[in-house]
Parts: sequence; structure tokens; C-alpha cells
Amino acid sequence: MKTKCKAITYEISCLHPEVTGSSIIVVFHLPNNVSKKILIDCGIFQEYDYERYNYEFPYQFYPENFDYVFLTHTHIDHCGRLPLLVKNGYYNYIYSTKEAKDLLKLSLFDCVKILESEANIISKKKKINIEPLYDLDDVKKTLSMVRTMSYNETYELDDNLSVTFLGNGHLMGASMILLQIKYESCETVNLLFTGDYNVDNLFQEVPGIPKWVKNLKLIIFQESTYGDSNTTDINYRFDNTLVNFVNDNKTIVLPVIACERAEQVLLRIKQLQDANLISKKIPIYLSGTLACEYFKVYSLKSKIDFIPDNLTLVSSIKNNTISKIIGNKKINIIEEIPEYELQSKETKIILTTSGMADKGKAPYYLSKLASSEDVAIIFTCYVSSNTLGYTLKNIKRGNECTFNVFGQKVKTQINCEICFCNEFSSHAKADQLIDFLELFPNIQGVFINHGNDKVKEIYAKEVIDKISPPFVNILDRSIYYSMCNYDNLIVAGSKYSSIYELKRYSKRELKDRRMRAKRNKPKFKNSSIKVRIKRRVADIVL
Repeated sequence: MKTKCKAITYEISCLHPEVTGSSIIVVFHLPNNVSKKILIDCGIFQEYDYERYNYEFPYQFYPENFDYVFLTHTHIDHCGRLPLLVKNGYYNYIYSTKEAKDLLKLSLFDCVKILESEANIISKKKKINIEPLYDLDDVKKTLSMVRTMSYNETYELDDNLSVTFLGNGHLMGASMILLQIKYESCETVNLLFTGDYNVDNLFQEVPGIPKWVKNLKLIIFQESTYGDSNTTDINYRFDNTLVNFVNDNKTIVLPVIACERAEQVLLRIKQLQDANLISKKIPIYLSGTLACEYFKVYSLKSKIDFIPDNLTLVSSIKNNTISKIIGNKKINIIEEIPEYELQSKETKIILTTSGMADKGKAPYYLSKLASSEDVAIIFTCYVSSNTLGYTLKNIKRGNECTFNVFGQKVKTQINCEICFCNEFSSHAKADQLIDFLELFPNIQGVFINHGNDKVKEIYAKEVIDKISPPFVNILDRSIYYSMCNYDNLIVAGSKYSSIYELKRYSKRELKDRRMRAKRNKPKFKNSSIKVRIKRRVADIVL
């Protein structure tokens, strides 16, 4: 006899407030009282304002209770806390594409080095022992738990859950993740998580979305990082800017993201060489061990030749990986650019990590070169507040800037030229995001994810106006959603989005309670925070 079922219910919440620390939690409840707890990404918080969130998971977040973890891509704001998840008790598999797993190893090994270095610096400064977020053994254990899946193949993980990894141009190995929850005599629930999304990728073919996926009833979780801009807003100025600086015989410093942004910029330089707009004799340096290790992976896997002539890798690892793309090109590997070469007046191009200039070797080179009028800096990515890049963006020429060079403070007067380019973003713009939604005729709802508050609201209105799905909700760590099949049941405040906030709120509420008790007789009865929060049901007005 078949069990009569009404529906599959589930809760949706997330850990990220805006565009960092990405983690989406979905808890499914089946009619047989079995629950499945799923995590999409587990990123580190890179923004200074949210750094405290890194150290503890929220009190209701028990890593050992998660059944499945899926990774959309290997940028550190999406994968950087996976080892902490494992350290705190998660013991099941982590699923990604094969290409993502290859990059994940480099990303996490670099991240743990940074965490250990920062912990050492803080320990010396405060004269107390500060433990890093996790250690090398946690990273190794995490990597051993990763299982890979192919694009466009559906995998039955258990009797009720299947997953399909779909193509995504955001980064090599990036994917969108389709989860399908089914139960006998219940309607299947299909959830599509885009992760950070881009239409295509320069270095690998992006598999198309199968027709059967397009025709599904879907709730889509879509990023909105650049949801307030369109492709027509992009100002393509990098080529002319670089050529003009070369013609002025300047040394050009390009802060780049180690993974893929460095390859994008190298490809653009190669194209300028091929067009005889800049000389192939100009020395080009790619500096940073991590960037060089990513370079080797991309040289092996890229579908196109992105390597310019006269390239030197500046790395502490001298592993001469040769691929069919490198071929007969002569690529030197050195440990550091010689001081005389760094200070010479001859034109050269230096690509250095990090993209926001406050980590890696960027502070070192900029502290050495920024005082010269014969130097130009071209930023190739977004720079957030409280970063060196942001400081340089707003500094007046002739003023001093303080650089943190391997833990030492170095002051340098800024006399160089500084400019910014917005054309290298790997995120789709609003018009491309709308085009993506139009591929799916049976959208049942959209959750707007991964963007600052204002941008999410702007893009949500765009989706309502142009797509008109049954609902458009904004995903944020301050909110959780209770769902039944494809319908919203409850939208409620997630007041305790971290242990820090729980403690802070509890103290404040206790103080308020005592003050009200003095004013009112009889004294009101204690009621649990948890019960009251459940009663605070409110609709979100976009």
C-alpha cells in the first residue's frame, strides 16, 4: 500500500551577507520524517567588515549533520572554509567537477599558508598564541573527501536526491548545480544554483544546458553581483591604456587575481604583441608562486594559446611543466626579479598577485615602484574597501601610502599613474542574467543571491519586470525561507546568523527585558528567544 504524501517541505538559508563567504543551506523534509541537510559552497569571508564570521559557524550549523556538500567553483570566497567544515566534524563527500578539484588543491594550500602567516603576525603583535582557522592536515583531509562529477550527467546520490553539474563560464571547472528531490507520490522539487555565473569562458568549452533541464519546473538561485549594470556599460580601455603606457616607456604593474585573471591579462598582452601594437622584446613577468602554479594548470588544459613572448615566471617552485601550448616558447623561471631590473628605466610589464594589491607580492613591488613617475599601475579587478587597492584608488598624487610588506610597514610617496579597468569581470551583467532566465519557460521562483543589498534589490525589480515569475526573493544571512514544493510558506528573520550576534542580541534583550519588567506589573513571563523568532513572520517587500 502506497503512503499518501502531501508534499516535500524544506528550509533555505545562507551564511553570506553580500558577496563573500558564500554558503547556501537547504534542509529537505520528506513525508517519511527523513531530513536531508545540504550545503552549496563554503566560502571564506574576505571583507574586513565580515571577517569575524570566519571563526565560528552559526550555533544552528552543525557540520557533522550535513549529508552532502557541493562546490560550484574554487574561488576562495566559495571554497575557503571547506577545511574548517571538515575540521569541525563533516565526514561525508564533497562533490565538484574534475577541473574544479584540480584547482581546489592550489587554492586551499595557498589559503592555509596565508592563514598561518596571519596568525603568526597577530600572535607576535598581541603576544598571545593565535591558532589559524585550520591547518595543512585539515586541507589534506578535505581534498581526500572530494569526489568529481562530469558535466550534464545526472547522478543518483540516494533514493531521493539526484544532482547534475551544468556548464558555467565563470571559471575553469565552474558549474551550476541542479538538485532534484523526489519522493513517491510527491511532486519532484527542482532547484538550480547558478553559483557565480558567466556566459562563456576563454579557456574551456562551456557545455550547453540540456533541453530536459530547460523544460523543468525550477526554482533558480541566481547571483546578482553586477545586477545593476549591463554589458553596454563596460568601458573597454585596457588595450589602449597599456599601449599608451608602453609608448611612454613606463614600467607597468598589473595587480591580478592569481587564478584565470592572470591568464586573461596574458592573453590580451599576447594579442597586442600579435597585432604589433607592443614589442615582443618587452620583458613580461608573472610574479607569485600561486599564480605561476595556476599558469601551469591552464597551460595544460586551456583550449587556446594565451602565452605571450618574452615571459618570465617569478616563483619559488621551479617545476618546468611543459604543455602543447607552451611548445617551443622559451619561458624562464626565476625566484625574484633582480633589484637592478626592478629599478631600471627600461619598459617592462609585471603581473603580480593579488588583484586588490594587499596580499601576495603586490605590496612589495608597489612599495618599490609607486614613487616613480615612470611607473603606471593598472588594476584589473574590483577593489573592496579596507584594501590597498581601494586606498590607491582614492589617494591623491604626491601623498604617502603605507604598504604592508611581508609584515613590515613601509611608507612610499605615490607619484606613479594609477588607473582601473572594469572589462575583465568574470560575472555576467544584468542583461546576460535576464537572458539566462529566459531559457527556462517554467520558472516557479527566483532567489536573488550574492550581491550587495542595493544591487540585489535593483536586480530583483529587473527580474519582476522582465520575467515575472511567481515570486522573487532576496537571499541574505538575515532571512530564512520555509518552502512547500514551489511555494513560500514562511519568510522569517534569521536573527541569530552567528554565535557572535546571538550573544550580542541575548545580552541586549536581557537588559531590555529587565527594564520593561521594572515599568510593568506583573512582570512578564520568560519566553524563549527561539519561540518568539518563529512568531516574527514577515513578508519581504522588494
